[in-house]
Amino acid sequence: MKSLEFITSLIIPLVMLLTGLIFMKWAPKSVNTLFGYRTRRSMQNDDTWVFANRLMAHIWIHWSLSILAPTIIVMYIVLYFFPDYLGQFSIGLTLVQLVLMIASIYPIEKALKENFDEKGRRRNDG
Repeated sequence: MKSLEFITSLIIPLVMLLTGLIFMKWAPKSVNTLFGYRTRRSMQNDDTWVFANRLMAHIWIHWSLSILAPTIIVMYIVLYFFPDYLGQFSIGLTLVQLVLMIASIYPIEKALKENFDEKGRRRNDG
């Protein structure tokens, strides 16, 4: 039972890492309604779509690696020193990871806004 709680706390960082790695290599090339980074701004055209999905992949890889190691360390500490609280720590860590996953929307949308106008055309800052 304890190992299940430990593994459960790794799901979000591992999903983010795997999705990021897949999208770095095989990001969807055109707008679709099945998978990808789907927001109003990212789905304006294929250019905004590719930009957003590649950026999401980059962010998710970096963020997942930055939360994976602390998650493993904290869960090992709790597992060996506070095993009765493993479930609570697992839930807490998963909630923090979920918040980070959702928070990744902000830098992607910000980058889209900085690089594309309201109609999805690239801005020329030069």
